Amino acid sequence: MFKIKIAIFPGSFDPINNGQLDIIKKASNLFDKLIVLIVKDNAKKSLFSVENRLKFIKTTTLNIKNVEVDFWPKPLDEYISLCGACAIIRGLKSKSQLTSEINFKVYNETLNENVMTIFLLPNPKNIYINSELVKKLCLLKKNLGSVVPKTIEEEIKNEV
Repeated sequence: MFKIKIAIFPGSFDPINNGQLDIIKKASNLFDKLIVLIVKDNAKKSLFSVENRLKFIKTTTLNIKNVEVDFWPKPLDEYISLCGACAIIRGLKSKSQLTSEINFKVYNETLNENVMTIFLLPNPKNIYINSELVKKLCLLKKNLGSVVPKTIEEEIKNEV
């Protein structure tokens, strides 16, 4: 019997950026299904609504056939159990991020020993991009062409 391999790429995606899109493309080649999951982060103030973030990700990933997009306001381990995921995808951009990501891995794998955490790096040209940078550029009405996918650049500008 063939079992579908499902991975989850959780994040705030406020908004999705080119580094995250790199990770999505790479992860979608490794699994039968990749769920890009917007999770609620109470520590961060969102610039865009969940509805807009869902729309931005769906537009950006339209041509990646095995990608689904969803929102989950509850703990991640509950979603993992519901969808039967075998992996959590995390993007790494810097050495300083590694400690917190290892803690994330240990926590999630303690809750569910059947799920593994996989770290992927974006392409070098996108390694510096993060949501905070994108939000600052948005608020300053600066050019977003090098940090967000072209397919949603105008939509993002219109929403700020």
